[in-house]
Amino acid sequence: MKRRDFLSPEQRSRRMSLIKGKNTLPERAMARLLRKASLKYHGHWSRLPGSPDFALRDAHVAVFVDGAFWHGRYFERWEHKLNPYWRERIITNIRRDRRNFAKLRQMGWSVVRVWDVDLAKRQEWCLRRVRRALGRLQERTMFRTTRENEPDLNKTKSLNSERSRDCAESVKVEA
Repeated sequence: MKRRDFLSPEQRSRRMSLIKGKNTLPERAMARLLRKASLKYHGHWSRLPGSPDFALRDAHVAVFVDGAFWHGRYFERWEHKLNPYWRERIITNIRRDRRNFAKLRQMGWSVVRVWDVDLAKRQEWCLRRVRRALGRLQERTMFRTTRENEPDLNKTKSLNSERSRDCAESVKVEA
C-alpha cells in the first residue's frame, strides 16, 4: 500500500533542498571533538573514495559521520516500513559505503564510522574509537619499524657462510 505524500511536489522539493550533505550538526560536533583532542584533519577530502568527512592524513584514518536513516543503521529492523523507492535508495547507499570502505582499507587506511545518534549521546566514546584507530596505526608502524631494523637472518646466514669459506681458504693458503 503506497502512502500519499502530504506535500505538493514544490513543497517537497523545497524541504528536501534544506537537507545538507556537508557540515551537518553531527559533523560539526565531531570536528569540535577532533579539535579539542588536538587532532589535525582534512574535511571532505575528495581524493579518497567516499570523500570521508574527516581524513587524518598523516595517520591514514578516515572518519565518516553518517546518518542512521540515510546509511541504513539497523536497516533489517525497519526496512519493511519503507516503500520500494526508499528501500532501494538506502540499499544503494549501504552498498556504496561498503565499496568505499573496502577501497580505503585496500589503500591502507583505517575506516571509522560514527553514527549521528552515537555522536549525540556518547561523544567521548566516538572520540575513543578514532583514537583506537590511531593507536592501531602506531602499533603497525612500530612493528614495521622494528622489523626493518632487525637483521635479515637469511642475509646473516649467507654472510657467515661466506666468511667461514673465506677463513677456510685463507687457512689452506697459509698451510
